[in-house]
Amino acid sequence: MEVHTPKAKCLTIQASSEQLPESSSSIIELVSGIEGKQEILREQLADETLQPLFLQAQSATGTEESKTPKFVLKEGVLYRKSTSHKTLNEPETRTQIVVPVNYRKQLLDVAHDNPQGGHLGVRKTTQRISKNFFWPGMYQHIKEFCRSCDTCQRFSTGRDKTKAPLVPMPVIGEPFFRVGIDLVGPLYKPSRRGYKYILTVIDYATRYPDAVALTNIETSTIANALLSMWGRTGFPRELVSDLGTQFTSRLMKKLLELCGIKHLTSTPYHPQTNGLVENLNKTLVKMIKAYSQQRPHDWDTKLQQLLFAYRSVPQDSTGYSPFELLFGRKARGPLDLIREHWEASPTPDPVPVDDYIKDLQSTLKMARDIAQEHLMTAQEQQKIRYDATSRPQDFNVGDEVLFLTPNKNNKLQMDWTGPWRIVRKQNHVNCDILDERLGIEKRVHVNMIKPYVNRLANVYCIVSEEDTGPFSFWEGDREIHRNLDKVSINSDLSPSQQREVKGISAKYKVMFSDLPGRVQGVQHKICTGDAAPIASPPYRVTGKISECIEQEVREMLDLDIIVPSNSPWASPIVLVKKPDKTVRFCIDYPNKITQNDMYPMPRLDDLLERIGKAKFISSIDLTKGFWQVPMAPEDQSKTAFRTQGEDRPILFLSKKWHSSEHSMSTIEKECYSIIWPIKKLKPYLWGRKFTLQTDHAPLRWLDNVKGTNNKLLRWSLSLQDFTFDIKHIKGKCNVVADALSRAP
Repeated sequence: MEVHTPKAKCLTIQASSEQLPESSSSIIELVSGIEGKQEILREQLADETLQPLFLQAQSATGTEESKTPKFVLKEGVLYRKSTSHKTLNEPETRTQIVVPVNYRKQLLDVAHDNPQGGHLGVRKTTQRISKNFFWPGMYQHIKEFCRSCDTCQRFSTGRDKTKAPLVPMPVIGEPFFRVGIDLVGPLYKPSRRGYKYILTVIDYATRYPDAVALTNIETSTIANALLSMWGRTGFPRELVSDLGTQFTSRLMKKLLELCGIKHLTSTPYHPQTNGLVENLNKTLVKMIKAYSQQRPHDWDTKLQQLLFAYRSVPQDSTGYSPFELLFGRKARGPLDLIREHWEASPTPDPVPVDDYIKDLQSTLKMARDIAQEHLMTAQEQQKIRYDATSRPQDFNVGDEVLFLTPNKNNKLQMDWTGPWRIVRKQNHVNCDILDERLGIEKRVHVNMIKPYVNRLANVYCIVSEEDTGPFSFWEGDREIHRNLDKVSINSDLSPSQQREVKGISAKYKVMFSDLPGRVQGVQHKICTGDAAPIASPPYRVTGKISECIEQEVREMLDLDIIVPSNSPWASPIVLVKKPDKTVRFCIDYPNKITQNDMYPMPRLDDLLERIGKAKFISSIDLTKGFWQVPMAPEDQSKTAFRTQGEDRPILFLSKKWHSSEHSMSTIEKECYSIIWPIKKLKPYLWGRKFTLQTDHAPLRWLDNVKGTNNKLLRWSLSLQDFTFDIKHIKGKCNVVADALSRAP
């Protein structure tokens, strides 16, 4: 069978945003690369999308003006003619060239990416192009082109400020069940005692605040301040903070673990998670700023008095003051003292302790129930107002997104960085993103990211006909060797993506096989010049490795990869373990006579520079890829290797008796004839069981007589490292040993 296969090569143009060509090159291609009307006409006629427009132009009759656009032919070139009204009295007739599909991309580059294009929006770019050109679906193409512009996506516009719907925090009913903490400072004006930071704490149930002035924000200082506060209120069950190093250090984690406190953290640049303490900080700083106008260095001494002002004022969300929700009574402040003095109110009668406690409990329960109802109502109203300008942000694992830069160093810095890839979703509003180029992973709120739109790549296919000759396949049942279960799919893909990959694998299952193919049209040649054949001795192998070699050789023989050979060349076998614990069969050619081809190898830094900006990197995992390249017939003998197959004699041992050995008894001579060859053949015999054949019957009773002869005892002990049987055969059957002993 002969197969004539077209040899195709795909060239990807503008595969990534970092590889965008300069727009000036597009101008040069459109101006100097086009020969004029003849080429435009040729491209228009070859464009299938323009054929219906040619039919409209050919069927058009009359020259009357029409309010609807129409297509006309001028010297064979297709135009679009339309009338627009800039004003009521000045209609404008516009004649546009209908652009073939091959030139649309370059026109979009010039109109948008070129410096004269200025990266303007869809409307301005459409106005610029439609002044001279038109093609079917032009507005949608311009919209997609501008939307996928990498540069435009990295700069903020008003439309970028989309936010996800509000997720209210759960309403807490138990005081100091959950508290929020944060740090304020360093303050512009430190106190006389060196305080320039404030640790703020607020209770989520009662909105009761607390604060401590600090000289530094080391973890040990903050830990001592928290223990001091918790000595008055008790240990909370949950603590909410940002990701400051003081709150996430090992010391703080250990403290919270010992106190049985669950630590909750907000995502970076999303303070709304801990909005209560942020509002407390804002109000507290405003009060300190107002007090500091009179005494700028004594604010730390008045900190608790400023907190009293915050605690004694009713909250809009609860309807009660934090002091009243916590203590069950109203705070007696300066205004209450003035009123009591003016009214000269009599001292109230004393109340029994039991009655006071019961009344206090009922008052606290009623106040907290009402406060929870007010909180829920306030949250519902807040969510309605917030969601009026929000939009659901639906991201999936694997999506590419841009991350908003919180702080810019200059006005020319881009607002968005990326693209990042979503690797996992924590909940509806938090997800983990990864910069695959830098290997940086971070957790962000969905309000800090937006989808990244990739620009579609233009792929051109260059096809050249080439006769590759006969193409022979392996003449076996390949179907039994195709196992899609061995195809591993990345677990980070979404379920729908995994199903899509499985579908593609099943569709092209012919590509997944344990059997190697065979390349046609090329052969591997080994140039050794006039060098004589080289035969290297094989490496020593153990029994298990020998079994692996035999199995590999059988498989290669079945696949017609190797054939038996009597070549004078020989090289040893080497088995190399693969990462998947399987074995790779290799031949070691340790000679220096092979003449290498002096082709330049690509430099590593050049390869990294080429692929460093790529968005996708793929590799082909061939089944025994090197074995798919056939060897040139004249060089096949040079690839010979030695294997264990048929049993052949590999060694003949003989020894002449010395004068001292002649005086030994017959039994000693027979025993020595065992000791000497076993020691010589120890590398082959040690660790395996073997059989010793002899025609001397007394050796069978060696174990019985060794105790009466010291020499036999020593020899018997030296043989304990070996496992063997002594088999007696008749003298007439031991012809090999007799023939060798009688040979001249």
